[in-house]
Amino acid sequence: MVKKRETLDILKREYDYEDDIMKDLTEFFISALGKIKGISNEEISELDVKLRLIRDESRGHKQAFCELIEFVEKDGTDNF
Repeated sequence: MVKKRETLDILKREYDYEDDIMKDLTEFFISALGKIKGISNEEISELDVKLRLIRDESRGHKQAFCELIEFVEKDGTDNF
């Protein structure tokens, strides 16, 4: 069990970490698609769509973290 403050600190670090890493990775891979040798424009387009989907789905995780953080902040319990 950890105290509320520590729980919130952990959740906020995870929130920031996941958001930053997903954004950075997907943007890097999207920008690098044109530099990959041996794949067709169709394959590049398909990969682009899938990478953007991954990036967009990470926004849903971000919302889930927000809801979890809000729950911990409002909950009367001090140990989690």
